Amino acid sequence: MPTQEPRDGGWLPSEPPPTPTAAEVLAEEQWAEFTEMSASEVAGSATRWQEGMAALTSALAAGILIANAPDASALDPEWRAWVLLAVIVAALGGLVGLGCVLTASAGVPTTITRKQFEASYITVEEFRRQKMRRIAWLIRVAQFAVVGSVMATICAAVLLWVAPGEEPMLNVQTGDGSSCGAVESADGGEIWLQVRGEKSPRVIPLHDVTNLSVVGSC
Repeated sequence: MPTQEPRDGGWLPSEPPPTPTAAEVLAEEQWAEFTEMSASEVAGSATRWQEGMAALTSALAAGILIANAPDASALDPEWRAWVLLAVIVAALGGLVGLGCVLTASAGVPTTITRKQFEASYITVEEFRRQKMRRIAWLIRVAQFAVVGSVMATICAAVLLWVAPGEEPMLNVQTGDGSSCGAVESADGGEIWLQVRGEKSPRVIPLHDVTNLSVVGSC
């Protein structure tokens, strides 16, 4: 007896697909909500990053101008090193604080697959909770960085205020060569020159001197 051809031409499955479970329906809804939320947040993040990068560029330009200030050029080398260290710490602290605040407010755009989302967050609410924890941590780091930057700036200003200036050095040229150091005495027809690294000053007769010049450092 001939068999009757199915009315659907054999395109439909012999058994209906299984009904999605409650967990699968929830996962689908959470992923749809997450992607919709991410689309709006990425646009806002791009705008905040643009504004933040403009502020960062202005801060760097101001820092370069400050670094070129000649206030520390006349300091003793040891004091100048401490001032330079304080300025570097202040600049780094300011950059870290600005970066943390910018990251907390604008976020860091990245890509995530549905599998990664379900493995790390499962729900949009859990994603928001973890995001809030990251923001709180970034704000704490920014607070410490900014406080450190302010303290380092104050230290640099105090060092510039109390640091002794470097003594002018005298470069003495004679027929035998040149000597450079701080003048201890210049009477009795002799120049007593304290050269850095030497225990006793050099005694140079004035009649041997062919040229004298004051220099900032030797």
